[in-house]
Amino acid sequence: MRILHLLYDSPHNPWIGGGAAIRAHQVYRRFPQEFEINIVSGGYANCPREESHGNFLVSYGPETRSAIGSGLQYMLKSHQRLSKDSYDLVVEDFSPFTPCFSPIFARAPVVTLMQNIFGKHLVARYGLAGTVPALVEATTRRLHSNFLFVSPLFANWTKKFQNKMTAIIPNGVEDELLKLEPNDEGFLLFIGRLERYQKGLDLMIEALANGIDHEFDVVIAGDGPDHLDLKQRIESKNLARRIRMIGRVSENEKRDLLRRCSAVIVPSRFEAWSLVALEAAASCKPVIGFAIPGINGIVKSGITGVLARPFEINQLSTAISHVMNDHYLRRKLGKEARKEAKEFTWTVVAKRQLEFYEQVRAG
Repeated sequence: MRILHLLYDSPHNPWIGGGAAIRAHQVYRRFPQEFEINIVSGGYANCPREESHGNFLVSYGPETRSAIGSGLQYMLKSHQRLSKDSYDLVVEDFSPFTPCFSPIFARAPVVTLMQNIFGKHLVARYGLAGTVPALVEATTRRLHSNFLFVSPLFANWTKKFQNKMTAIIPNGVEDELLKLEPNDEGFLLFIGRLERYQKGLDLMIEALANGIDHEFDVVIAGDGPDHLDLKQRIESKNLARRIRMIGRVSENEKRDLLRRCSAVIVPSRFEAWSLVALEAAASCKPVIGFAIPGINGIVKSGITGVLARPFEINQLSTAISHVMNDHYLRRKLGKEARKEAKEFTWTVVAKRQLEFYEQVRAG
């Protein structure tokens, strides 16, 4: 089968580098070797022209330091590939910021992979500038026909898609994380994209500054558009002594951090199905965050982690203190978290995703 996958994100993309890229790479490396899979991704400064990963090839747009330029070049390149090349199946990893409108241009069945549904958050985060991507997102129900959702949260969406093919296949975890021998070195870990609004970085800093009665280090691993904003917030709250920002990390470094940390904090305002929370659970570590959809579907508060009421700073501070002050509790929560995470592996995800692709192709 020849597959064209349109995915703006990539593991080293400086503006995103998120779960969509991780999922695509993890899934396709488990597809049959005889498949020919081509991924088109957005370019960035010093990006390669192409990268071969065994049975799949990633082609990048032109090198650029502009996020807007990168997105525009990606959409142009995607349209060129859609119109010129022949494929058995097209997969569009949908983003309202870089839409490709594949069903209009593709000459093969199209699977629309929905990593998230932003809805009202687009306008809340970007103001008037968010109305255009919000309108683009709203068109997906009418324009696209075959939907693969990564979160059970979107089950209500699927009910509205009569006469359309849908599947819900959540993200997974590496088998290696389930085999890690956990340690507990007394630090709290945040890992992910440094984006203030969605990832709740401002809420996390407020909670850490809110009179927590324990001295522990916080490690922030990742990069993103709000790197400087986060650094300023840390300094303004006099937290620089306790918080280390270590930048983007490799997969091996991420595994080591998950192995050594005491707990993982995921203070997001919204998530579809948090890959970081799932990876923390697989690594035998409790998750601290807010009881929002996309987190509380993975984390059972009091059993595999501790969740505060959405956006209650005092409750988040209490949750952090509660977990970081109690070594026995952390071990208990972590063990239960790993049991829950064993349901989700990339091998199972890849098998189900391939079955859905074949179903769509068969019509």
